[in-house]
Amino acid sequence: MVTRPMPIAFVTMFLTEACNLRCDYCYLSKQPQRMSEDTARRTVDFLLKEGRVEDEKGVEICFFGGEPLMEPELMETICAYALESARRRTCRMGFSMTTNGTLFDARMLELVRRFQIQTTISLDGVKDVQDRHRKTRDGSGSFYMIEKNLPYLTQAPRAAIRMTVTPETVFDLVKSVSWCRDAGFRQVYVTPVLEADWGMAGILAYADAWEELYRMERNDDQKKNRFRVGSIDKLHRRFQSGQDKKYGCGAARLAVAVDAAGDIYPCHRFVGYFKKAPGTRIGDIVHGFDHERRQHYIDANLIANHTGCGLGLDQNAATAQDRPCSDCLLAWSCSGSCMAVNQYVTDDPSRPPSIERVFAQIHTVIHLRNMPQEPLKT
Repeated sequence: MVTRPMPIAFVTMFLTEACNLRCDYCYLSKQPQRMSEDTARRTVDFLLKEGRVEDEKGVEICFFGGEPLMEPELMETICAYALESARRRTCRMGFSMTTNGTLFDARMLELVRRFQIQTTISLDGVKDVQDRHRKTRDGSGSFYMIEKNLPYLTQAPRAAIRMTVTPETVFDLVKSVSWCRDAGFRQVYVTPVLEADWGMAGILAYADAWEELYRMERNDDQKKNRFRVGSIDKLHRRFQSGQDKKYGCGAARLAVAVDAAGDIYPCHRFVGYFKKAPGTRIGDIVHGFDHERRQHYIDANLIANHTGCGLGLDQNAATAQDRPCSDCLLAWSCSGSCMAVNQYVTDDPSRPPSIERVFAQIHTVIHLRNMPQEPLKT
C-alpha cells in the first residue's frame, strides 16, 4: 500500500542541461535544453504545494545544470517569483547553487548576494589537477578561468568548494585543499569518484591524504576564520550524535530534482546516470508525484533495507553479505546510502558498491585516531 510521504524541503532545478566545460568524469549528458520560464514557475508552485511550508525551516531551491550561470536572467526571475510566492504563503524560501565558477564575475556576485544564494563551486584544486579532468569544449584546461574569478568567488555567500577526487588526482589532494584554503575559501568538501577503478596505490594515497587533512584542520582550529574540511566535520557530527540514521539521505523523501523539461527524479544524479530512463522518474511538475514510484525510492532509501557490501579492505576479493547496512558498525561513516550511485554501479538502489566499504574503513580509523573523543550524546 502506498502512503503519502512527508512534504519535501528541497528541489534541485536544472536551469539548463548545457555546460561550457566537458569534465570527463561528469555523469550528466550535455544537452542544449533550457528550462522555460513557465516550467520554472510551475516548479516553484510545485515546491510550495508539496513543500513543508508550515515548518520554520521553510523550503529551498538549488540551481543546477549543466552550468546554471549560463542562465542568469532565468535564475533572477525564479528568485524573485519564488520569494514573492513564499511571502504570500508566509513560508521561508532559501536558495543555493552549484557552479563550476568559470562564469562567476562581478555581475554574478551581485546576483547571489542580492538573493543570498549559498554557493558551492565544483573545483578540483591546483592547476595540474583542475586541468586534468575539468576541460573546456576545445580540450584546454579551465584553471585560468577560475583563477581570474577568485576575487568574486571567495566573496560569495557561504562559499564552499566541492572537490572531486579521482585515482589520478588523489596524490595531489592535500596540495589542492591547501591551495583552496590559501586562496581564501573557508570550507572544502572532498568527494571521491566512486565509479572509478581505485587500485591499492590510489586507496593508500587517499588514506595518507585524509590523515593529513585532519592535521590541517587541527592546526587551523585557533584561527578566527578557521578553515574546515566539511567532509570531516560531517563525520564528527555523525559520530557525536550517537544516533543511527534511518534514511540514507533526503532523496525522494525530502528532496527531488526537476530536469529542464519538468520531469521529477529522486535527486540530481538520477537525471544523469540513467539518461532520464522512464523507470527512474517519480512524476512531473504538471501532474505531480507518481506516488508509487516515489515510494519505491523512499523504501530503497531506508538504511534497514540496504544490503551490506561485504567485509575487508580488498574491494575485489570480498563477497557481498546479505544483511542490512543498519547492522554494520561502519554505517555512521559510510556514504553507501547514495541510491543513484548504488543503482548505477550495482543495478540496485539499496546495494552499495564494495568501494564504499573501503572508504568507510579509512574514514573511521583515521577519525578515531585523530579526533578528540567526547562522550556521546544520549
